[in-house]
Amino acid sequence: MIFFLRNKKLFDYKALRGGVNMNGLVKSLKRAFRDKQYRHGYVDDFLNVSIATQIKVLREQCGWSQKELADQAGMLQPRISVLENINYSSWSIKVLKKIAEAFDLTLCVSFESFGRRVKDIEKFGRKELERNSFNDAHQ
Repeated sequence: MIFFLRNKKLFDYKALRGGVNMNGLVKSLKRAFRDKQYRHGYVDDFLNVSIATQIKVLREQCGWSQKELADQAGMLQPRISVLENINYSSWSIKVLKKIAEAFDLTLCVSFESFGRRVKDIEKFGRKELERNSFNDAHQ
């Protein structure tokens, strides 16, 4: 699945499964990021993709259904479905903290440079999105 922003390729979902060489995308991004409006739009969309995808990856890592994650987070299953939708963009810290707690993880929010974000895009994949809970890391 390929996503576009302002008629430019945003993200090829195959990259998550390791099916795409990210070097070409990164080179294109570095050129395209010269345009301020484009780089802000791209990174905003990538943020939505990465949050939704990480929620799904973490849920699958735990072996949970959406219903099981919803139960752990004190939400309903349809809400989890919305949060796993890469087109969702109305994130709240409160909801993300609930999700983090359900996974026994901490939420980290930070301001980053665009150069750092390009590196994150380059490394984007299942292994980079998986996390171990405190108990998993200390067994």
